[in-house]
Order: sequence, then structure tokens, then C-alpha cells
Amino acid sequence: MPTGAWHRLGPSLVAGLALAACGHVIGPGLPLQRGADRFDFASPPCTPAPRPEWAREGGDDVVLRYLGAGGLYVGWQGRAILTGPFFTDPGFLDLALGPMTWNTEAIFRGLDGVPLGRVGAILVGHSHYDHLGDLPVIAGELADWTTVYVNRSGANALEAYPRLRSRIRVLDDLEGRWIQVEDASGRRLPFRFMAVPSDHAPHVLGIELMKGTNRPSRRPWTERRYTSLLLGRPYAFVIDLLSSSAPDARVRFRIYYQDAASRDDLGHPPAFSGADRHDYDLAVLCLASAQEVPPYPQGILEAVRPRHVLIGHWEDFFRPWRPERRFVPLLTDRRAARFLRTVDRAEDAWRATLQPPVDREAVCSPSTPGWTLPMPGQWLRFTPEP
Repeated sequence: MPTGAWHRLGPSLVAGLALAACGHVIGPGLPLQRGADRFDFASPPCTPAPRPEWAREGGDDVVLRYLGAGGLYVGWQGRAILTGPFFTDPGFLDLALGPMTWNTEAIFRGLDGVPLGRVGAILVGHSHYDHLGDLPVIAGELADWTTVYVNRSGANALEAYPRLRSRIRVLDDLEGRWIQVEDASGRRLPFRFMAVPSDHAPHVLGIELMKGTNRPSRRPWTERRYTSLLLGRPYAFVIDLLSSSAPDARVRFRIYYQDAASRDDLGHPPAFSGADRHDYDLAVLCLASAQEVPPYPQGILEAVRPRHVLIGHWEDFFRPWRPERRFVPLLTDRRAARFLRTVDRAEDAWRATLQPPVDREAVCSPSTPGWTLPMPGQWLRFTPEP
């Protein structure tokens, strides 16, 4: 079927996805913290705590906050980056029929406690609305000094916002090489990253919605539908947290980040050597649509062999925010368990090197020594190598 036909069908197919049944329980039979054998997101036994003191101090811990929809705050040495922050979560009727808008209440709630003043850059792996959609507010107004790294499709769509144009960097032009993160004044920050060509799993029955590349447009998004934001070329990221901002800084902590499930032969980072060689301390992987590209995430895990896995983009982003959560449509309890078993089996080969978050027992999310499936708003910290 021609691409244009898929674009016309997109709203009705997405609405159908939104009505599909989804699960909400992790377990039983997993070595969760505090002796629990299950975690029910629809009736959670706890609520993620506000920003703890160790996240305020900005010391030598790696500080993370899961934002939801795969988005992440990564804090290190008093500076930070964001990945794909999205909080608006339109209901399926708005998604299928209405124009784009922003839920500013949800954006402020989702960023409550996040020290935006520390953020130097925002990385977005692809240009669907659930990753790009809130950037006109977040990068255009709330953090209007940040550099935005996005694929060409996203850059073309963001042409509509003059305050962003000079701060956009196109990943298609940067892929495969190290990019040093800088602040608005050009000062080096203790982060670098590499954009790795990746993939986006089909949404259902082999059908991939909102595929293609946006053309340059200055048409306001409030005159467009959410489904008009097209994928572009997807990217994963290797993100290095460095010992300092000096040119000869060494890697202290390495993250592999992926905001869309991929076919098993795509999204693999290159083999690094010399001073660039470093083990992966954390892999951030995507649970949504993973069932469409088996055996994902096995190939990625075998390629990066992380010390811990953070599993994101699991929650239903077709519903406005609420403390009780369900999995994204079509993700059943059984499919989630199959994904977690894949992670566990892959990690058996290097289990002696696993490193869970500090104070894992206090984490209000299902977590084992090898992986964590965080609630939106959950703060986590990891200890880098000396």
C-alpha cells in the first residue's frame, strides 16, 4: 500500500491500538526486591519518592530519572542531558481526530523536581509524537538554552518554531562519530555520545505507522495531527559520562540507549578500541512492540553485555497521566514476562559482573540484580568505576 495511504489510515489504526487490551503485572517467580514475587502497576504498592538528596547534590553518582515514554534524565557531576521527554499523552480520540496540543499541566508535573538548569542537551532517537511532541514547550520555552539532537525528519518538523532552529543538530549528519556535548556558551560538558543507526519495530501485524520523513515546514503543530509527525531514520545512542570536561577525559560510565525496539541485526554499536573501549554499565531498552521483532532484545544484549538493563517505554501513553499504570496496548503480562526472561537468559553469561542500582531495595519499581522496569518519576543512581 502506498505511503500516503498509510498516513490516511494512521489515525484509525492508532485508535484501534489504544482500545486493545494490555497487561499490568510483573511476576510471579522473579527475584524482586523486598521478597515480593509480583508487581502490579495498576495497583502499585508504593509511589516513587520526590527527588532525593543524593540527586540534589550532583556528586559522583550517576543520577537517573525515568520520565515515561522512554524518556530519561541523566545527571552527572552537576550537569545533565535529557532523552525524548514526552508527557502530554493524548487520549485516543484526541490522537485520532484532534489537532496537536500540549498538556502543560502534565509537562510541569512530569518535570517536577528535575533540575532543568543542569540540562545541556536533549537527544531524540526518532520523530514520532511520543518522543518529539513536547519539545516546542520543553526546549522552546522551559529550557530554551539546550541543544536538540534529532533526525532530519524531526528537524524539518521543528522548523515551525523559530526559537529552536539555531539549536537543532541533525543526527543524520553526525552518525557514527563522537559528539562532545556543550552548553549554550560552547563550554564542554562531561558527556559525549554517538548516534547509531537503528530501527523501529512495526506497531501491529507487521504494520509500521507514521513511517517516512517530514518535509521542511513552518506550519504550527497546532494545525496538524499527532500522527503527522513521521518517524525519519531511527537512532540509538552510546552515551559516555566522562571524568571531566577536558579533551583528554576518560570514560567513567557508558550507557547504550534505544527508544524503539529493533530488528535483531540493527542498532548494534561499533566495536571500540584503545581509549574509546569501555564496558557498558547500563542498557536502556524499549518494551513497546518488542513482540513484533523477536528475539529482541537478545542481539543487543549480546552485543553490549551491560551490567544492568533499564526497561522503558512500557506504559500506556494513550491515556492521560495517573498513578496507576497499564502496559502499552498489545503488551500482555505474558509478553512482558517473555521479554524479561530474554534479558535474564542473556545475562546468565556475565551475571558475576551485574550491578543493580544503589539502594535497590528502596526502589518503587520492579527490580532484580540484572534489570529494572521503572515507574515514571522513579529516581535511580548507579556507582561509576573509580
